[in-house]
Amino acid sequence: MDRALSPGRFIRYRQGASFVRGLRGVARDLERRVEAGHADQAADLYRTFIGACHEKAREMDDSGGELGQFVQDLFVAWLRAQQAAAIPAPEAIQALVSWMDHDEFGFCYEIEREVAPAMGPEYLAHFVAVARFRLAGSPPDDGSVGGAPRRQWTAILRTLLAAQGDADGYRRHCEASGGVTAADCDALAEIHERAGRLEAALAWVERGRGASRSGATGSLAAHELYERHLSLLQRLGRADEALAEVWTHFARDPSSYGYDELMERAPAAEKASWHERAVAVAEAARLRASMETLLKAGEPGRLAHRLQHEPDHELRELDPYAISPVARALERSQPAAAARLHRIAAEIILDEAVSRQYGHALRHLERARECYHASGQEAAWAELVEHLRRQHRRKIRFMPGLERVARGEPARPPRPSLVAQAKRRRFR
Repeated sequence: MDRALSPGRFIRYRQGASFVRGLRGVARDLERRVEAGHADQAADLYRTFIGACHEKAREMDDSGGELGQFVQDLFVAWLRAQQAAAIPAPEAIQALVSWMDHDEFGFCYEIEREVAPAMGPEYLAHFVAVARFRLAGSPPDDGSVGGAPRRQWTAILRTLLAAQGDADGYRRHCEASGGVTAADCDALAEIHERAGRLEAALAWVERGRGASRSGATGSLAAHELYERHLSLLQRLGRADEALAEVWTHFARDPSSYGYDELMERAPAAEKASWHERAVAVAEAARLRASMETLLKAGEPGRLAHRLQHEPDHELRELDPYAISPVARALERSQPAAAARLHRIAAEIILDEAVSRQYGHALRHLERARECYHASGQEAAWAELVEHLRRQHRRKIRFMPGLERVARGEPARPPRPSLVAQAKRRRFR
């Protein structure tokens, strides 16, 4: 353990991942001790290891969070070893809360989310009792730093009650601490779902979605509720309602993800008709959503038709990195549309005048050249080259590459082979 921690050696940011890999090797040795029946010894060593990691944190740039995540994993392993060694719950929870109270490096931030699933009923019950005691002794939450302990223990108690599967206790706690939010509705639905009470879970999801639509929650909770709603409808044998929900969501906000979900849930005999309905919606959607969805739906012809009626200034509002995959996908079947997209992507990059990005512009122009030739637009390609020469003649890091592309050569000259380099060195 001491050798893996390298005391006295400062661990720089780029060394963090490899350093923590070495620590995980030590953790695996401790896990094997538990499996071999030496849980009491392993529990004591885990506790020492956690303390040593806190000391090492002073000698490490953990900006990437590798050490922090590792220490949270150690807490989970330590608690499992404590339970395997039959350490009484009060002793184990008191030690854990002491670590939380003296959390100098943030290793215990939301640690309850990690450790609660590893706790048996006795440990969970005692942790709940401690959380209630701490909450009762916390000053009122006035939104200031002074109210932080109450906010912290309120959140901890929520997590622990959810882990216990105590739906009534969770609901009463929420009602006593500011009300039931959409995120709480999702947690309550999960509790009921784990217990097999699917109708009760669905009722909480629907309540949460109502709160979400009223603006009482963030988009993450709304997404979780949407996904849980579909899952519950499917499990309750109401697949047609789930499909209708997916369609409503897609029609409101078309996306490639939504198209995949719609096709996955559509009955086999109806997939073709649902595909046509989805494509019709995608054709009329916002440009970026339309491009991504029509591409996912395998409709390059309809995508090219949509692009044909979009003026250049609308396409220029897109990011080149959004244009690039669409242009590549259209190269074989719709080379004229692909040529236009590659041209616009190159022009966007050049207009930004960031010289280190010129290579990306030249790669777009290489592909545009091939697409112009494939679609019989040689004159348009020649006209584009002349336009770029006039417009960007002062970009000295771009112009040599443009001339190579204009001659039909690669934008970047190929590097000579190692043999050729060796011959030049030999005969210099």
